[in-house]
Amino acid sequence: MSRKLKLKMVFNERSLEDCKDSSCLLTISVGQDYHEGERFISTISLVNESFKSCKILVVDTLQRYTMSLNSEMMPDYFYNFSLKEGDSWLSRNEKYYSILNCLDEIVRWDFWLQHPKYQYFYDLLSVELEKDETYKALFDKTINSYLDRYRLRLHTPTEFNRDRAYKICFSYILEECAAYCIWPEVDCDFELYPVRRNAAMIETYKRFILKDAKKLYPMDVQFGKSGLAKPQQFNFTE
Repeated sequence: MSRKLKLKMVFNERSLEDCKDSSCLLTISVGQDYHEGERFISTISLVNESFKSCKILVVDTLQRYTMSLNSEMMPDYFYNFSLKEGDSWLSRNEKYYSILNCLDEIVRWDFWLQHPKYQYFYDLLSVELEKDETYKALFDKTINSYLDRYRLRLHTPTEFNRDRAYKICFSYILEECAAYCIWPEVDCDFELYPVRRNAAMIETYKRFILKDAKKLYPMDVQFGKSGLAKPQQFNFTE
């Protein structure tokens, strides 16, 4: 392993001093390269240096939607594949996250889907999307921005079913945001993620998390000379 990459945390209104004696939720999207190798071990080092305690959230089964985007199969078909991706990530990266001297707990995505409050927030957000055009527009913006990038990566973009992909992405983001509303229950002061959250999650945070929770403050991590995020890579899709 070569020397650690240079990282910095982006705080907006807060400073590094706020991290002392605080806890963080380190969110992992399986399949993303910035949760692997040098970037991940650099993140681990940053957490060790900055926080009193850390919980890891492995976002695995949510990726069943991503896996189905350019497939004829629906997301539920990929559930077991996405679960295996989570198993593989945990096994592959144990040598890195075991270095954490402040690791408190590892949570996987199904924890939120099985949570007694999940359906409540899912229904709440669904109603909000129906009655509030501004909120719905931010979902649309998030989805269309992602699909524009996704389509450019395809070998045969003309064969891509955009309408089908939109519906899949909408289900992905609705599930993600409904679960996001429950994340404060992990009782962490900050949420640490390598890139800025999408517009739908930012607005969901403002509407349903910020006022009541006063926790889970989003914190970006920037990698030196990282460039644009690469497409997610999965090993268990067939």
